[in-house]
Amino acid sequence: MDEQEFLPAHLHPIWTAFTVLSRSRNVNQIGPQPIQIGEVRHYCDLDGVIDEEDRRELLFHVMELDAEWMTRKYAEIETERDKLKKQAEKNGTRGRRR
Repeated sequence: MDEQEFLPAHLHPIWTAFTVLSRSRNVNQIGPQPIQIGEVRHYCDLDGVIDEEDRRELLFHVMELDAEWMTRKYAEIETERDKLKKQAEKNGTRGRRR
C-alpha cells in the first residue's frame, strides 16, 4: 500500500520529493548519509519549483523527514550491531574471523 494514501493531498508533493531524494542519498561504511541541500535544490529545479518560499518550505519539510528517517535508521543499525555482537560473543567469535 502506498504511504501517500494516508496523507492529505497537499502533503503528497513533499512526500514524493522525500522519497525521490532519499534514493539519491550517499551511503558510506558508517551507513546512510543525510540528503544534501544541493540535491533538494536540484530536485526543485527539475520539478519546476521556482518560488523561493516554496523551495524553502520544501527544503524544511524534506530535512525534517530526513532527520526522523536518519534517527530511526541509525537506531535500527545499532540494534542490528548489538544483536550481531551478542551472537558473536555467544559463539565465542568476538573479534576473530573463522
